This record gives sequence, structure tokens and C-alpha cells, in this order.
Amino acid sequence: MKVEKNISIPPSGKSKYPIFSMKIGESFFVEGKIVSQIWGAIVPTAKRNGIEVTMRSVVEKKKSGVRIWRTK
Repeated sequence: MKVEKNISIPPSGKSKYPIFSMKIGESFFVEGKIVSQIWGAIVPTAKRNGIEVTMRSVVEKKKSGVRIWRTK
């Protein structure tokens, strides 16, 4: 096995949620979930990549779910 130096580490994690393509102030809605179900899936990946998000339980068009905003 060859040991190498100066190889950049790519961004960690992939997400099925669009956090990497979002601009600050943009948000998306996930139907049928609660904050605690989404928190572990999004926040660690976002933090490792310098992205800050916040989320709230909401009801939109008679559908319960979570809305996630990119804040930084």
C-alpha cells in the first residue's frame, strides 16, 4: 500500500436532502417527519461541511412535517 501526502479531503457525507445546493435563506419541506427524526440525518453532515441549518415542525397545506432553512 502506498502512503501519500497532500491529498485533499473531499467534503464528507452525502445527503438525500438538498443542503449542499441551498443558498442562505432558502428552505425545503419534508412531509410526515418530526424534527428529531430529521436532526440526526442533516445536522452532522451540514456541520462537517460548514453549513448551518435550523428546522421547525410546521403544517403546510394541511400536511405536517419539518421545514429546514439554511442559515449560514
